[in-house]
Amino acid sequence: MDDILGIALTQLDEELTRRSLNMEIVICGAYALHLLGYSRSEHTLDVDSITTLSSVEIQQIIEAIGQKLGLGPHWLNDLVLLKPTSEEIGEAIIFIKESNSPPPNASKKIIADFEETLYDLKKTAK
Repeated sequence: MDDILGIALTQLDEELTRRSLNMEIVICGAYALHLLGYSRSEHTLDVDSITTLSSVEIQQIIEAIGQKLGLGPHWLNDLVLLKPTSEEIGEAIIFIKESNSPPPNASKKIIADFEETLYDLKKTAK
């Protein structure tokens, strides 16, 4: 199976070069892990970028490539740059507590690490 996201990134690079648009896109997330050789049981359908992709011209190029390859307009996105609201963080904390709390017989270190993670999440909401 072809790496359709790799093909899309190559086409993006070619189009940026053709238009003399110099841009470095730094990616993260599942696709970045895939490129580093980490296998996953599921395959990601997008590429997450920590580079701001707000230029109208860049967005049009990304959308055109996505449409041409059947990936959709947001196959390359910078959504990881969005800061969650306090309410969203609160919901995440509730979800984490309900689904990932350490069992009662967990070691003190595991419980302390879990509580520290929750504390760090709460700090981001302020």
